[in-house]
Amino acid sequence: MAAKNQVLEFDDRASAVEEAIDRFKAILELQHRSGCFGLMGLFSKNLPKDQQQKLNLARQIIEQLGVDAAKKGHFRGRLDLSGFKQKQKVKRVGKSQSGNPKTYYRDRWFYCRFRTVDGSEARLAIREDVKVKKGTAVRKARLALKLVPNTKIYTVVQPTGGILQRTYPVALVEMLARPDGIRLAGAVDSPEFKTAEVMRVVKAAYDCMVLSRTMTHA
Repeated sequence: MAAKNQVLEFDDRASAVEEAIDRFKAILELQHRSGCFGLMGLFSKNLPKDQQQKLNLARQIIEQLGVDAAKKGHFRGRLDLSGFKQKQKVKRVGKSQSGNPKTYYRDRWFYCRFRTVDGSEARLAIREDVKVKKGTAVRKARLALKLVPNTKIYTVVQPTGGILQRTYPVALVEMLARPDGIRLAGAVDSPEFKTAEVMRVVKAAYDCMVLSRTMTHA
């Protein structure tokens, strides 16, 4: 299957993006069946596990974030299921101490941005960092979130230990709260995130916003 046929770009309301992901999945399944040969291929409609997991995660993220989205707000983004073995995704090439070649890939397979109902703006990206050595791939999931609050309503506060603890088991490798935006970078030692883990990171960012004094006295 050609890589370009495994990429979905979207710009629509949450419900419409969910439907687009469902159609995208059906197309991928059809292409997967047509690429299977022999009698077994006629009955093999299941996508590879990796693609299934990413499709499900992307859909669930859009569904849950859609609750916070503005009524007319669009989700703009990209879902790339072409895999990490693409020339443009090579981060660097090196060698181990024993002289074996190592290739490092960075595959940002999901990205979306949207405006929340309170006028804040959120951007979320999920990627895989992959190291391939002697034909074996070690894959780890990473995410980056930026939340730009509506300063007419919110004031940004510094994160506390409690906020960090609630994001467990996701390791927050970076968390920066400034008036112009809240940035978080999360990581797990596995190829993919669970939906609940992603939403914990989103919750950690929301916890860095408090109503401004002008709003509390309104």
